Amino acid sequence: MRNTGTTCAAFGGAFGVLCPTCIPALAVLLPTVGLGFLADATVTRILLLIAVAVSLIALHRSALVHRQQHVFIVGVIAAMGIIAGRMVFLEPWLIYGSSGGLLVAAVLDWKAYRRVSHPKTA
Repeated sequence: MRNTGTTCAAFGGAFGVLCPTCIPALAVLLPTVGLGFLADATVTRILLLIAVAVSLIALHRSALVHRQQHVFIVGVIAAMGIIAGRMVFLEPWLIYGSSGGLLVAAVLDWKAYRRVSHPKTA
């Protein structure tokens, strides 16, 4: 139970990354399973916001555990880039770059947790 924040951060980061980059995949998958009404642009934006919010909440919770706020700050910057790239500028390079930033935040979070939970013994 101690690594719940790290696990949530990793999954949240993955959801935040997959949501903006798989809009065409969602457009094909959702109608196939009977959820075609979710393939609307408004709904995918809401799903993006939910996925990014889950990733930020998980990163924040995990940052409280290992007390390294820089990981959360990297996640916030990346999340803002994803939202701006998808909803304001519609720039794929911003979406993919920010998605990579969210993955970097998840990896930094994992490393910070590993340092706290498994300190090197002298």
